[in-house]
Amino acid sequence: DRFPKLRLLFTKANADAGGAEINAMMDAYCARRGNAAAYPSLGLRRYLSAMALCSAVVGNSSSGVVEAPSFQKPVVNIGERQAGREICANVICCPAREPDITAAIEKALSPAFEAVAKTARSPYNGGDTSRRIAQQLQEWLQTDRFEKVKEFYDGGTE
Repeated sequence: DRFPKLRLLFTKANADAGGAEINAMMDAYCARRGNAAAYPSLGLRRYLSAMALCSAVVGNSSSGVVEAPSFQKPVVNIGERQAGREICANVICCPAREPDITAAIEKALSPAFEAVAKTARSPYNGGDTSRRIAQQLQEWLQTDRFEKVKEFYDGGTE
């Protein structure tokens, strides 16, 4: 409500504890507003297309810290759910309190932070990942570990 000019796209909670209540709150919120919509899932293509076009990603999903850096989008990461993950320059972490969230969104939408987000380089985008996986498998196949006969244990004798 503090950002009435923004168009809002919500992706609903998964089967996490409390998810049904959160989804009901999203639906009620969107029903009251003409500039908000909520979807159970957008699918991969629609979701990534929406991320490419959005002004910012706000929430507590891993998507904000994993995919959004590749799109160089500002992110507001709310709460502790992503604690322990590497956080890029495009991510603003804040406590799950209204004043902190509002301040973080204002910062994320600022031209100064948009410039910071444009410098983000995802630590999760390894480049030629498929080739590197295939190379690791090929190397493993050349080791003696692959040729060992599998040992079985059938239990004790009576």
